Amino acid sequence: MVTSPSYERSWFDVLDIQVSNKHHKDCVVVGHRKSAIYTLTVRHIFTHATITIHKTDFDFEKLCNVAKAALHHGHVCEASCPWYYVDVNNHVPRRRIFHSPCSRRVVMEHMRIYQDLFNRSLSFMRCAGSRTCPFAGSEIPRVFFDFLFLDIDTSTILATYEDTTRASSMSSSSSMSFSSGLGHRRYSVHKRSSRHSLLEEEDCGLCRRCIDSGGASTLPCGHVFHDECIIEALNDCLECPTCASTLERLSTLETLAPIQIS
Repeated sequence: MVTSPSYERSWFDVLDIQVSNKHHKDCVVVGHRKSAIYTLTVRHIFTHATITIHKTDFDFEKLCNVAKAALHHGHVCEASCPWYYVDVNNHVPRRRIFHSPCSRRVVMEHMRIYQDLFNRSLSFMRCAGSRTCPFAGSEIPRVFFDFLFLDIDTSTILATYEDTTRASSMSSSSSMSFSSGLGHRRYSVHKRSSRHSLLEEEDCGLCRRCIDSGGASTLPCGHVFHDECIIEALNDCLECPTCASTLERLSTLETLAPIQIS
């Protein structure tokens, strides 16, 4: 069993979480309440190692309650804690009266809600502003780490974390390598120095916000992004988002260009 590791926050920079209902037709009954069984596929975006976890509506309800308590609603900070509190509160599925919790319709709706909860939570934890708040920067990552990994064998977690540490070390010293299973394409993301960031004020190519010192990465093509923005983008597609957008526009223009008749 894994208890209160010191690296929960950085862990979520390298995880992708997908919610499904694969291979589960049975229901879990607790008292007078029922729940479908949901499959969480947790993937390490560098090593592509995966862990499969099974959770119920009861587990997610508890997760949301614990997360709201960990936020200490009403505290003052510079992070987006009030908005994230509302997000968590809105991702607790309402109890059904006329539909079974195990019906396909309800299961699909709950899958959408839980997936959105993970997507928003990962974005919140990866945001640089969240790391300025002790509750957002430490408590929320610990809550989600325990939810996902508390019952997982320690050796499995530590072995995967060693890969994370090596990738982080490569990132801070020189570059991070992203390899795709399709085509084996590789990207090298070079860390920008604080001096470079101070001399040249630039905006992130994804969120268009100003890039702070020490929190940006430069792709080989020269385009610059916030760390948290580019990690999420490369997780979806191992291409520079700016270059891909430019190529798409050029392709569209070529398609629309008039044909020259000689």
